[in-house]
Amino acid sequence: MDNDDRDTKVKISSAKKPGVYVGASQKVLSEHGIVRLSALGAAMSSLVTVAEILKTKDLAVEKKVMISLEEFENDDESGTTRRKPKLEVVLERSDNFEEAVKKDEAERAERRRIRQAAAAE
Repeated sequence: MDNDDRDTKVKISSAKKPGVYVGASQKVLSEHGIVRLSALGAAMSSLVTVAEILKTKDLAVEKKVMISLEEFENDDESGTTRRKPKLEVVLERSDNFEEAVKKDEAERAERRRIRQAAAAE
């Protein structure tokens, strides 16, 4: 993997909420114009969620979807291997990226203002 791939890749796990990866992906899109989402096994559903949020918010367009089986050596001394399904999705910054970012930031600021007002009551 060259530096470009490393700089544009977001590895998604099922341990964190998808929103964390939406923000990270948005930053990568802003800096590089492309993001490569990657997930193994149970994290694949989180990857799909992240990709769909980015597309729905008009921040990105889907360019490529790749599925494969990744082979891993077992941690024990048996020398056996196991396979895990792998999903990779390449997204490109949308033509409306800048406007979509401004709209998203305004919506988040409004939600934050509403929460603060409700907490103050």
